[in-house]
Amino acid sequence: MNRILNILNKEFSNVHQAAFLLASFAFLAQLLAIIRDRSLAHFLGPSAELDIYYAAFRIPDFIFVTVASLAAVTALLPFLAEKLKGNESGTPKARKFFNDVFSVFLGGMVVTSIIAFFLMPILAPLVAPGFSDDLIKELVLLSRIMLLSPILLGLSNLIGSITQLFRKFFVFALSPVFYNIGILVGVLVLYPIFGLEGLAYGVILGALLHFVIQLPIVAKHRFIPRLSFSIDFKEIKRLVLLSLPRTLGLSFSSLGLLVIIALASVISEGSISIFNFSFNLQVVPLTLIGVSY
Repeated sequence: MNRILNILNKEFSNVHQAAFLLASFAFLAQLLAIIRDRSLAHFLGPSAELDIYYAAFRIPDFIFVTVASLAAVTALLPFLAEKLKGNESGTPKARKFFNDVFSVFLGGMVVTSIIAFFLMPILAPLVAPGFSDDLIKELVLLSRIMLLSPILLGLSNLIGSITQLFRKFFVFALSPVFYNIGILVGVLVLYPIFGLEGLAYGVILGALLHFVIQLPIVAKHRFIPRLSFSIDFKEIKRLVLLSLPRTLGLSFSSLGLLVIIALASVISEGSISIFNFSFNLQVVPLTLIGVSY
């Protein structure tokens, strides 16, 4: 156990070492993703059911990129580093800022997800206009379950800024691995029990594991997020303005995927599945090299 804790707490000060570590675990995560897709292809094949599963990601993913990316790690890190001033145990200013961001982020994500939950019967036909009424009902159900995913992944990315701030890249690198493990559990264990809902539960399990694996590091450095009731909105505004260009880019990319999925839904059964299999393969080099650095 001590050896495991030592590995989890290891710091990587060299950017190339850190990038290599992230790339190595990204490779492992991608291998698991290929096994995940192969399992989906085995159990469901390019089918209406798998089309529903992939289409159900679109609204939660759009919420994630439009709301969660406003508190992106790349934008949050400079603010935290500035307020930390080299103090490993944190400073009141750094903790106050982090709690403010957490409070605004959590409130925004929860409110947006609740609104999306009630609007889902209206949004689902826009995501997949080619689906029949029965398929739309299934899509609404799965999409509503998956609305928990952007909240958990957003929180995980938020505390991921702390693990990266203190150079605990090993734990940060484990998160996507555990995310794919959760989805695999959904495919191999939960799907035979709950059907399509089991796949959605697997996504939530993966998002939860993505979040929980980083909590020990955050706790060690006394950065467990707490709700703040005296928020400094000037600092939040600075963060949002810094994140806005990236958020707009991600939002337009997500909108592009929404359009592609909508078009695929009117072609033929299995078109959404095949597109997603191909899309997942083409992001591998970007994840291994670009994202790691």
